[in-house]
Amino acid sequence: RFPKYADLVQAPTGIEVRTCGHYAHVECYKAYVKTLLESPPPSLDPLEVRIEISCPVCRAPVHTLLPLAPKTGVEKMRPGILYQKDNYTQLVKEVERFINSDGSHIQGNGQTEFAAYQELFLNFTVLCHKWTAYRSNFSDNTPKRGQIFAFGLAKGNFERNLLLAESNFSDNCYHELPAEHIIYGARYQGTKRDVNFMVYQWRHLVFGFDQKQLPAEHVLEDNRTQYYPVNDTDILASSTVEEKVAKMRMDHDIELEIGTPMVMFDLKTTLIRISSYIITSDSLNNDDMRNLLSFVYQIVLYAGIVRAAIVAALHMPLSQLERTKSLTLSNEVFTLAVKGVINRLFSRPHLKAENILPKDGNEVDFEKALSYACIDLSRFTAQLWHECGIHKHDQDRSVVSRATFMEIYKLLTDNDELSLKFLPHVHIEKWVDAVLQWISCKNFVENLHKEPLSWRSFKLLTLPKSYDDLFARFFGLPCVACGLAPRMPFICLLCGQLSCLDGCCTISAAGSTAANEVERHALVCSSGVGCFLSLNTSLIVIVCNRKAALWGSVYLDVHGEEDRNLRRGKPLFLSKRRVERLTADWTMQSFEHLVVNFFNFDDLMSYLRDAHYVLQ
Repeated sequence: RFPKYADLVQAPTGIEVRTCGHYAHVECYKAYVKTLLESPPPSLDPLEVRIEISCPVCRAPVHTLLPLAPKTGVEKMRPGILYQKDNYTQLVKEVERFINSDGSHIQGNGQTEFAAYQELFLNFTVLCHKWTAYRSNFSDNTPKRGQIFAFGLAKGNFERNLLLAESNFSDNCYHELPAEHIIYGARYQGTKRDVNFMVYQWRHLVFGFDQKQLPAEHVLEDNRTQYYPVNDTDILASSTVEEKVAKMRMDHDIELEIGTPMVMFDLKTTLIRISSYIITSDSLNNDDMRNLLSFVYQIVLYAGIVRAAIVAALHMPLSQLERTKSLTLSNEVFTLAVKGVINRLFSRPHLKAENILPKDGNEVDFEKALSYACIDLSRFTAQLWHECGIHKHDQDRSVVSRATFMEIYKLLTDNDELSLKFLPHVHIEKWVDAVLQWISCKNFVENLHKEPLSWRSFKLLTLPKSYDDLFARFFGLPCVACGLAPRMPFICLLCGQLSCLDGCCTISAAGSTAANEVERHALVCSSGVGCFLSLNTSLIVIVCNRKAALWGSVYLDVHGEEDRNLRRGKPLFLSKRRVERLTADWTMQSFEHLVVNFFNFDDLMSYLRDAHYVLQ
């Protein structure tokens, strides 16, 4: 069983929106597309033609148009209050007011034009999905349109642009241009169901700032009886074990129907969702918009701190639990979050720590876990502000990727340190209690155990300068799957793991999308798109969706030539130019220049054997 709004928790990613930076009138674009078709039927909508055409200005590949955010002509003015940073109750209400705004101020001819805009944007999102479906990044249950899908487009682009800045990589594409137009279109794709869930999330996040507001659960069900959680006294007073279990289960079942606990929120999706309703408001002046967005960021950030504390607490081994009583972290907010979570999590007499925590394992670095959660969300927020014009960075795009958490925090809030005012103790109690209601549900704790406390960037590893050093380091090492020294070893360039292409690692499990260890590792390590080095050939192999392609080699001899399959036996050295090219191709996921196109993965051994002739 899942909460009825579970499909709105996390925006689907995997779609990249690129633009050449040129503009076109819709009708002119349609006429241009028709000139490229042979005898098009009169009823054909050129915007739905699934062909790749060239931009009439620069001849870059074009799939469709992204409609620009229309101007409503609404006068910018302060709404009824003066935004004060310490007036949390008013700020909470004001954000919820913007969430519930429906854009009804658009009337007359503007309403007709706006309807046309919404239709164009819906067409854009549909084609975005169609053009990337071949990557098989979407399951049958993944939303293919609507607001949550559009937010996924924005989220994917923000994270991609952060990666580009962190890699200090630049090209001629206008990566940041589409952001504000995608955000605007996504905001007006929202339905009543989207708004209800958003209000539910917001009330969960700000619980404690305004005790007079209705509980968050009331937003999701209009005609539902009042929910009173079963307390520990009722459970312990039950005469039999069966009654105890029944009462606990009743509590779980009610919560399952109500909604999702905060610990399961994808906070980046939550941040974009709520911020979009403020960014797209035509009535806010710049100062008010920034103040509201700063407040939303801080609310989500402190929720992220508590969430990281919950996940980290469930990762720690049982032997570490006692020592957390004297734990002191770098700031009082981190310390309060971790101690408050642990005290609340293991305070119920019917819930024993030994039944939840792993018996052994590496101790958890709470400071590192919470710091990573903060810097990750803060960089994402700074990128959102930059691309939507709230606060533009300098010409150096990597300034955010190099900044510390507190530097970004001051940029976004004008504050020099974290404040306990944003972390009422009732926050921790409510959010941990929600976890306790779910903790006996199947796979709930197991899934939180699997969630890493930090993520490594989607970047390639640094290779040794000499191929002899690389070969000596990996030759003869056993495959992690079968334990044998592989005859055809592959090195993952994302994590460094050695995989085996031999028949002993063939996977025959029913329903498995991976037929061998190399593809299986690509699915686990990099969501199905892998970059490997074939140790016996020195060639780079790109793996994607049951297909493979030979990229070439980043190791060359003194004459600047490859030694495919190591036939000549000459010393090979890392080519800086080749590494830069591979890094650019991997970062942009662009491999159009390859001499050999993607082929069936089952033919990879043949292509590697004949690589000396195939890659001429």
